[in-house]
Amino acid sequence: MPRTAELAHEALISAWPTLAEQVRTDSDLLAARAELRHDLDRWEKAGRPADLLPGALHLGSLSRRLRARESELSPPEREFIDLAGRRHRARRARVRAAWVAAVLVFALVVGLGTFLVQESRVSAVREAEGRSRSLVTLSDELAKRDPGGAALIAMAAHDLAPTQEASNALLRRYDRFVQDRWALSGTDARMDQVATSTDGRVVLVTTKAGGSTSSDGGAMLFVRSADARVVRARLPLAEQAFFPMVSRDGRRVAYLSTKDGGALVWHDVDPAGTDEAAVLGRERKILGKEFGDPGTTLYQRRGLADFSPDAREVVTATGGRVQIRELATHRTRELPGRLPAIDRVWFGTDADTLVAQQPPEAGQDSGTGPLMAVDTGTGRTRTLVTGVGTSTISSLALSGNGAVLAVCRRGPTGADITYEAVRVADGQVLRRHRPGQWSSSCKGVAIDGTGDHFAMSTVGATWHVVGTRPGATVREAIGPSTFPRLDEDDLSLVGDPDELVLIVPGETAVTGRPLAWNTVRADSPPALVRGAAQGGGGDTVVRIGEGGDRMGIVRMDAEGSTVIKEVKRPSRRAWSEYLQGPPQVNRGRRATLAADHIGANKVRVWELPSLRTATDIVAAPIPEDQMVRILFGPGDELLTVSGSIVEHWNARDGRRLSKPFDVRDLGFAGKEKVEFTASFHPEPGHVQILMAGEPVIHAVSLRTGEENTKLKVELGPDVSTAVLDRSGDFAVVQTKGSMVEVWSVRQEGQAPRRVLGPVGPLNQFGDFQHGFRGDSSEYFLANGDSIRFQDVADSDHRGESYVFMEEQKFLAASRDGRTLLRYIDKEVVNILHLDPELWKSELCATLGRDLSQDERRGFPVWLPDRICPPGGR
Repeated sequence: MPRTAELAHEALISAWPTLAEQVRTDSDLLAARAELRHDLDRWEKAGRPADLLPGALHLGSLSRRLRARESELSPPEREFIDLAGRRHRARRARVRAAWVAAVLVFALVVGLGTFLVQESRVSAVREAEGRSRSLVTLSDELAKRDPGGAALIAMAAHDLAPTQEASNALLRRYDRFVQDRWALSGTDARMDQVATSTDGRVVLVTTKAGGSTSSDGGAMLFVRSADARVVRARLPLAEQAFFPMVSRDGRRVAYLSTKDGGALVWHDVDPAGTDEAAVLGRERKILGKEFGDPGTTLYQRRGLADFSPDAREVVTATGGRVQIRELATHRTRELPGRLPAIDRVWFGTDADTLVAQQPPEAGQDSGTGPLMAVDTGTGRTRTLVTGVGTSTISSLALSGNGAVLAVCRRGPTGADITYEAVRVADGQVLRRHRPGQWSSSCKGVAIDGTGDHFAMSTVGATWHVVGTRPGATVREAIGPSTFPRLDEDDLSLVGDPDELVLIVPGETAVTGRPLAWNTVRADSPPALVRGAAQGGGGDTVVRIGEGGDRMGIVRMDAEGSTVIKEVKRPSRRAWSEYLQGPPQVNRGRRATLAADHIGANKVRVWELPSLRTATDIVAAPIPEDQMVRILFGPGDELLTVSGSIVEHWNARDGRRLSKPFDVRDLGFAGKEKVEFTASFHPEPGHVQILMAGEPVIHAVSLRTGEENTKLKVELGPDVSTAVLDRSGDFAVVQTKGSMVEVWSVRQEGQAPRRVLGPVGPLNQFGDFQHGFRGDSSEYFLANGDSIRFQDVADSDHRGESYVFMEEQKFLAASRDGRTLLRYIDKEVVNILHLDPELWKSELCATLGRDLSQDERRGFPVWLPDRICPPGGR
């Protein structure tokens, strides 16, 4: 058979499909072999370099076309193809390895970057904490001379990093102003004397670098706008300044100076100005020796000079002589006639009337001197009141409009104190008030701008506010119990009649202290009910009235205490006279019930907040010198302990829930008089009992009245009292040394062990609060000068603590320990929320300003740009 054939015609290629496909395949093969031969010849002629071997794409094309016909290739061609393939595979492996390395490098870079970012964040946090702690130190140092600036620095420290130290500094600064509506501070030196406008919005302070009678000092102006913004303006040329003055409308201020032999220096003021330059006008002065005598005793430092009602004139009293200077012309207006010696002088209702006081008897630094009205046109005088003290304690105050004079006078025996309001126009006594038998001395008197009200301190923090108009009443208020500068400054009363504010000068700050109306006469410590966690005030349940004849819901806030609901109840006078103190009202765990004694062994339960009587319970009779103990439990359960008898009740309907039992019948108690503590056990249906002097907590079934020995807990030998928490995992122990410990008592195979403490000692009068926060393992203790939180189940828990400047008396606490009632200023009950953001908000509102640019120059440059908003809110 012939191996070759010749086509008869080329048309057969397209007409015969099999032949056409064969021709196409052979054409690709021939073309591929031609390319292969070309590349092979070039490669061999060039000395067989690797870079002339077919690349990946060309090799792929050749391999595809030569597939199944490789056997027809010559040995050199097959070697060439094989070398190109091996080179391609090696290159691909290198590329793959490079990609793997790149991915690994990328992952390493990402990981390292994440690590570096994290480290950077940690470093930034540590840097912020370090800066915060440095500001805390600065705040504590600054508090001694500028409490307002110290508060701003403490807020800045907390903004940078809310460290424990920053929170404590913020708490101490907050506590400094907790009772104040507003505060002014930031003078270079100790504040010496203070003067205010009638409305209290413009305040001029002179400062002293030396003692109280030194004249080496300057002056600072404070202006409080209607939106509570505070603008400070330093009087730049003030030297050797003393005795500040502010006009009644606040549009002019002045001071006396010993410089140049004596000078009266004054400035016009724009109370609407928003910065130092806009508030303070240029300095003007009048020279005269009558302006240069600061007095040699403290009482002479009052009433040295005064603005006329329109602030066009100034009256002075020096060396017993009265002179009036007109500021515009510098002319002196002499009073006609021969006046008696005058030590203190003020303008009355107009420029033609003066109110003056004669000095004490010769040779005395204190005593009494009559007050008189002087007609500047005729020189005639008329006595307004006699026997008014000229001692270092302020015994008089003139209303802002000069119309009413309030004075304090002693009776013939020196102990009968009477306050009088006298009208300057005719000397008529508008009102007399005797504060009571416990007020044996004049403690300072303040009067408002119109003379409609005057106020005086009586006993402790109690003030009486007396109306001078016909039919006006005397109201009791809570105010400051002490005055840092009462011996050197007069007191001013500003604000609306229902919201009176006492301006209290101090050595480092001038504050506005609201007189909180004391509408509640409490007969028991308050028990928190609700609302306190919301940041403002809080509702409490308290026994009120003489002898506790009413039960009330009292709302407590910064403005005082208000009874929002009250009901009558039996007085405790008939049965509690032998008790050392009035019993406390008991509040249920869910704050929906309250229970209190209405007899030695009688208990009444009220629903909260309606104060509707739920039930009355008559417990077992008790010894004459005791009263029944009341303990709320889970749900509506209630325990009463009468001597050694324990009874179990439903607190809503008074039903007995189990039979009473006598602790003396239990095997672990003696048969004689026994002392023990009892409360609900965490195991339902049980009560826990600790016998005095024994470190064992016993569990007694309320159903059977018998001990459940499986639940017995034995503690250390130094235990005085102990109680299990609601989980039963921990016991709070008070040792015989009045220290507190927390023990872990329910761990499999382990004996009880101490996990916290000892902490203390506890307040000896019981003015502390403690417990577990809700149902958690976090324990809190508010005692002495601190409040501490610690998770006793977590040994790594760092805890949290708040430390005060001085010892506290804690009356009540919310379940989470974050809201507490405490005594401040001796007898004022205050509600404290452990909320630094709330403290900052209230501090900003009190201060009414931020750090000025001048102040910031003395502090680190990394202070936050803004600490308090304009106006403090």
